[in-house]
Amino acid sequence: MNYVIIFFILFSSLSFSFENVYVRRSAKGTLMGDAFTSYANDEFTLFYNPALLARNKGFKFYPLNININTLDILKELDEADKYEDLSDDPNELFSEFQGKDLHIDAGYTATIKMGNLGLTAFFAESATLGLTNSISPTVEVNYKLDSGFIVGYAQPLGGNLRANSGSQYALGASLKYIKREGIQTDFLLFSPTFVAAISNGDVKDTLDALGKASGGGWGVDLGFDYIKRTSSMEYAFSLALKDIVSGVRTKSESIYGTGIQEQNFQANIGTHIRFDFSDVIELAFSMDIRSLQDTTQSFASKMRIGAELGTPILSVYAGNNSGYFSYGIFTNLGIARIYLGLYGAELGQDYKLEKSDRMLIYLSLFNIKFDA
Repeated sequence: MNYVIIFFILFSSLSFSFENVYVRRSAKGTLMGDAFTSYANDEFTLFYNPALLARNKGFKFYPLNININTLDILKELDEADKYEDLSDDPNELFSEFQGKDLHIDAGYTATIKMGNLGLTAFFAESATLGLTNSISPTVEVNYKLDSGFIVGYAQPLGGNLRANSGSQYALGASLKYIKREGIQTDFLLFSPTFVAAISNGDVKDTLDALGKASGGGWGVDLGFDYIKRTSSMEYAFSLALKDIVSGVRTKSESIYGTGIQEQNFQANIGTHIRFDFSDVIELAFSMDIRSLQDTTQSFASKMRIGAELGTPILSVYAGNNSGYFSYGIFTNLGIARIYLGLYGAELGQDYKLEKSDRMLIYLSLFNIKFDA
């Protein structure tokens, strides 16, 4: 059972596969299929489109926001019995685990919005491990530890936007700083290097042995927003140019010559329509087309759609992100706001190539709001 022992050692530490490099994602946005370029009306606005700050009125403080994203534990427990009689044969064992991944993402953010100015500080750690290639078993390792901040400002260019009427055009810009440690490479599963690294026991020593790199730098995002409101409806169209200037670079390479994950330029457009019914129930639909600049992706892989049906106390969400469904709930308990949900993530490089089933838990505490 030596190979089984190796698998259990492997899967007992922080683990990881290759997917889009997000700095941070909104729980609400994730549950709405990531269709959030024009609808990022929460504490994660600066991670999607700085121009949306022009809609903000008054003062908002979100001091304590904690997220945990991991594999869909309910599904894993439901399938646990199939791992009870694993074979000793390494080929059969690998076939059983091939295409599986492990994932954990945990982070903290704090956001202040003062009129059209916003500031978000963040600290987040994520890790994904995937097993591929039945001919030459390979472990794909993706680890990222980020800390930094984003400051943004939006300037209305025309119109007069009020709570229940009017329209507005706006431009926004944000400046970000990211300090990053990371690994993004693959190893032969039974190579001496990989087996020795995971035998360290200590997570920090394992990451160092696998070749953790460090770096960071400054980046700039730009955005445009048009929004129109009536007493019962809101419509918006937005454009976000993410990392139009990106200086996030490797400063200290790993022992294997690999570097940190970089933040590449991304052009996104989004739209949404929201209906208010007696100021008690709201219904919203949103749509994004992501990575317009990437000619290698299919159109289907760029599509995001989402929906929200909510009240001030309870809301439900649904979405589709590049072919994978998401859904969840939100509840407002006064001092605490809680999101719970399930979603799918693409690990491969094409449309619906390799799915990872995941769940999220998000807790936001002690929020303060003073509307102008």
